[in-house]
Amino acid sequence: MNYYAKAIDILFDVMSHKRNPLELIREIAKLNPAIIIRAAKNISAPWMEAAIPLLKEGQKILAIKKCRELTGLGLKEAKEAVDELEKLKIKEWN
Repeated sequence: MNYYAKAIDILFDVMSHKRNPLELIREIAKLNPAIIIRAAKNISAPWMEAAIPLLKEGQKILAIKKCRELTGLGLKEAKEAVDELEKLKIKEWN
């Protein structure tokens, strides 16, 4: 099953009240962390607010830990999310 088909299945589960909306975000983040960053780039998320100063200080590992702590994502998904955040913010920092 491709990413889009899986995302649609997850969305229908949430809409039919089989799942919590937070689970939707976690499942989609597991499938494609970059999509969460792109969707949220204009929204202030607590993990992003915590991770940005750490990234600016070169503390990427701590940023990943903070992301995991605040989102419940696994290590791989949190690393990918922080990598995407870093790519997005580096353009602003330079």
